[in-house]
Amino acid sequence: MITRKDWLEQVLYWGMLFALAVFVTLLLLDLIIRPWLPEEVAFVLGFATFYLLANTLFFGYGSLSAYLDKLAKSELTEADRQKAYEKSGASKHGLIEQLTHYGIATIWLDRYSPYRYAYLGLYLLLAASVLTLNLNLVSGLTTGSILEGLFWGATLVSVFVLAADSVVRWQYAHTVAEPVYQTLAPALMAAQAPTPEAQEQEYELAHNKVCPDPDDKECQAAVHEAEKTDKASDADKEAGKKA
Repeated sequence: MITRKDWLEQVLYWGMLFALAVFVTLLLLDLIIRPWLPEEVAFVLGFATFYLLANTLFFGYGSLSAYLDKLAKSELTEADRQKAYEKSGASKHGLIEQLTHYGIATIWLDRYSPYRYAYLGLYLLLAASVLTLNLNLVSGLTTGSILEGLFWGATLVSVFVLAADSVVRWQYAHTVAEPVYQTLAPALMAAQAPTPEAQEQEYELAHNKVCPDPDDKECQAAVHEAEKTDKASDADKEAGKKA
């Protein structure tokens, strides 16, 4: 049976081996790539690679943005609805008759969450690698400057990805989330409003210190607390008169 201590020792051991392997690999890459891959070429490669990774997000957000724009202007046709039903992946859920435009838009936006998180995860991994290579231990490696080129190329693409994501989410908030909330708000307020029975109980408790239902333990506890408060208040008044 592997104890927690043994498990931590194994993690530390393999982590050190992995770090050593990465360092040796970087040294070899530095010797091999130095004459062939300047920083400018790395920038282009970083831009092209991350553009391909973000391709699904760009085209998906573009189609969703056009759909939300038509939805905001009430210009959607049945053909648009059918096309959005297929593109959004909602067809996997079936029940097209039960799905509104708002439901399709929600499913469509959620469909790109895995792509978004995967892209941002890779970008943050590249950023962490660049920061690591800028440490004194490996700052002299040409590989560091190459990764910086890849990083800045990826950063340029990431700016457009975040911009597209922000625009689509803003459209979604104003076109879908806000109207749905405005529609449901009256029903939510009505559900949260006190019932006549609760209002009657509150009145009896406040004025007569009597519970409509003698078996209601919570009400009886509230009455007891109210009586204690009244007694304390009366005692304070008596003490004030004597003083």
